[in-house]
Amino acid sequence: MNELLKKMLEELGTIQKELNATHEDSVKFSSGNNVAGTRIRRSMQNVKNTAQKIRTLILESKLKK
Repeated sequence: MNELLKKMLEELGTIQKELNATHEDSVKFSSGNNVAGTRIRRSMQNVKNTAQKIRTLILESKLKK
């Protein structure tokens, strides 16, 4: 497996874990727990940053070709 694919799968796994963890906080937030909303926003920022890493990896790979 090439290096780019390994990095992408690793980052996608990170996003998946983050989203799975956020699911429980979503339920808590809908029940009125405002602190859970803060955790959700932080998680979404982490997902956004990780997605940007993946985009950068793909762009760098395209430019090398």
